[in-house]
Amino acid sequence: MPGKCQPICDCRYVSAVERFGSYVIARRWTEGRKRQRRAMVLIAAMVIIFALVSMVIVLGQAMQVELSASANERSAAQARMVARSAEQYVLAMLSESTDPIESLPEADFAAVPVGSGYFWLVRPDYDDPGLPAFGLVDESSKLDINLAPLDVLKKLEGMTDELADSIVDWRDEDDSITGQGAESESYLSRRDPYRAKNSPFESVEELLMVKGMDRQLLFGVEADGAGSTLTGQSQTFAPQWYQAHGVYDLLTVWGRAAQQSSEGTDRLNPNNQQMRNEFAAMLRQQLGQSRGDEVAGLLGRGDLRNVLDFAIRTRLSAAELRTLEPYIRVEPLTQGQNDPAALPPLRVNINSAPRQVLMTLAGLSEADADTLLARRPVQGTTLSTTDAGSIAWVLDAFGDPQRVSQKLIDLGDQITGQGAIWSADIVAVSGDGRAFERVRLVVARETSPPRILFRRDMTERGWPLDQAILDNLRAGSAVASSARLN
Repeated sequence: MPGKCQPICDCRYVSAVERFGSYVIARRWTEGRKRQRRAMVLIAAMVIIFALVSMVIVLGQAMQVELSASANERSAAQARMVARSAEQYVLAMLSESTDPIESLPEADFAAVPVGSGYFWLVRPDYDDPGLPAFGLVDESSKLDINLAPLDVLKKLEGMTDELADSIVDWRDEDDSITGQGAESESYLSRRDPYRAKNSPFESVEELLMVKGMDRQLLFGVEADGAGSTLTGQSQTFAPQWYQAHGVYDLLTVWGRAAQQSSEGTDRLNPNNQQMRNEFAAMLRQQLGQSRGDEVAGLLGRGDLRNVLDFAIRTRLSAAELRTLEPYIRVEPLTQGQNDPAALPPLRVNINSAPRQVLMTLAGLSEADADTLLARRPVQGTTLSTTDAGSIAWVLDAFGDPQRVSQKLIDLGDQITGQGAIWSADIVAVSGDGRAFERVRLVVARETSPPRILFRRDMTERGWPLDQAILDNLRAGSAVASSARLN
């Protein structure tokens, strides 16, 4: 219509455009939401998968640990059973062996198989090539801390006057202090107070309760490779052997000499007048009628001090004394033999005592000790059954027995050829090398059957043999070495 303005666009068109734009925007928003949801689902799925994978890995690791723990437990159980078998082996050997224990070869005590496992009977390492590395140990070859006099204790390598005095105070029955020793007053002032025992030691480990003793002194420590001395204790310890081993393997509380013959009968004491007829009959049986009567006639009064005194007075040869030894024990009747509660005199096994113990014997110089070590029969593979348990060889060790009679008689008061109690350091290992057990066993032989006096788990002291043994077992190989590590 003339005179009116025309609209620029159609309103319907604008509305359509607006609706289309809204649709596009809504669709894009919807598609964006869908993409977001799909991403969230993917992320959630990935999280769940990661969680499941982690759970599987953790479960697998837990199963691996459980499997390893089960295998270790099985190996530990096997090592325990091998150790128990070794204990029965020791008891059977002491009870049934027809040969003297000292004459048995080391092969009888090293890498003995039990099922797939093995055990060793390890002897202390005294740095003496004349002593075997494996076998049983005669406890009389050590220094008995219940029987050793004060002056003998003080001569032991590493011993201080304070410790020696304290040992005497601990085992005696009174409350009087010996020198630098200690009685209850000293121990009651400690953080964890206790009284002095005033009775004999029951184990060597009991020394840890005595003034002047500590674990380093008793068990030793490893040297640092440069061989430096250890200070800060009651004294400085220079010897390499002593630094590593301490005094534990030199001491015992079971140092009793054998009282019975190899046949299990009581030995005869020529000082006992009531046994003289029986003793003379034994001499005739072992030496023959003529020589037996001659020896019996040379006995004289009943004042013989020891076996060597008997041999010197009756002019026995070493061979004759070796024949008679299993049947005799010569002890003065004035030293408590009639008192069942009296302690026997200290007697050290001259055949197997280490040099450190021999040097504590009264009247024995370093040269004398070296002479004895050079002359005594070697144990293990070269020791004959006739030499086992004998001290007859000592008669000729220093030359003519009549010329050095006093030295021999004084020495005879302190030595024996064989003890009544044996110990074993058992090292048992499982067949796969994953576990081992170490046990110390002390057995009284002169009972029927032999009786276990002491048993202690010593696994915490570590593996004492060559590490290659464990490595070979863990690799599935046979035992390749039985060499001792330390």
